Amino acid sequence: MLDWLYYPQFANVEVVIKTGLADRVGAYDCGLFALAYAFELVIGNASEKFLFDQSKMRAHLRFCLENNKFARFPKVK
Repeated sequence: MLDWLYYPQFANVEVVIKTGLADRVGAYDCGLFALAYAFELVIGNASEKFLFDQSKMRAHLRFCLENNKFARFPKVK
């Protein structure tokens, strides 16, 4: 029933599925990559162009949360 209430406002939402994103190592950092890609999309960048530096992502997120300031995730040079 709730879907009936919310359906009209989402009726014209276009869903885009991107493929070809960089692989991550391990099974624990998927949330970090989701945040990094989402942030790039929000600021208007095509995130499939980026290769994030996985070794620095966790520390970067901690810094952002501790300082109440969000910034782009580190990328491999």
